[in-house]
Amino acid sequence: SLRRAVEHEALVSLMASQMGLRTPRVAAFASTEHPPGFALAYDAIAGRSLDRLEPVEMTDQVLDLVWEQLIILRSHRVAHRDLRLANVFLADDGDAWIIDFGFSEIAASDLLLATDLAELTASLATVVGAERAVASARGAVGADALTTALPRLKLPMLSGATRTSLKEQPGRLDEVRAAISAAPLS
Repeated sequence: SLRRAVEHEALVSLMASQMGLRTPRVAAFASTEHPPGFALAYDAIAGRSLDRLEPVEMTDQVLDLVWEQLIILRSHRVAHRDLRLANVFLADDGDAWIIDFGFSEIAASDLLLATDLAELTASLATVVGAERAVASARGAVGADALTTALPRLKLPMLSGATRTSLKEQPGRLDEVRAAISAAPLS
């Protein structure tokens, strides 16, 4: 039901926050009459989502901060399931934040964790290029973990926003796969 879906998003967001992930605090949950439904409110983040940054703003430090957040989720087996650039924020104070746990899963399977790796790597590659995106991913999670993303690096398995960006950059997804495949396993 809609209520369960909204409650699930709030639960995972609260859990992620308790795990040490930077995500906005859940401020309120309420039912609405017109239209009938539910509202979930969060504290606002002063900053911009990564899809609104200029490429020059996507520094190695920003990439590292983003991957730190993903590592927290992975270490607690939480799959975000929508780690496109619009769901990662760079706050005005320089910290990376993750938002929108509407599709997330707790006690996630290895397949879902690999899908998060694929989505974030491919999304970042649309802005910083394949080599930088893969190098930052490899530095964060290691070559072995990153290799698990290879089967998920196919257009139909990625978010609509990432697919659109990749279609505007022919060959970019092939470059990502090649860069991951070229790295020796540990």
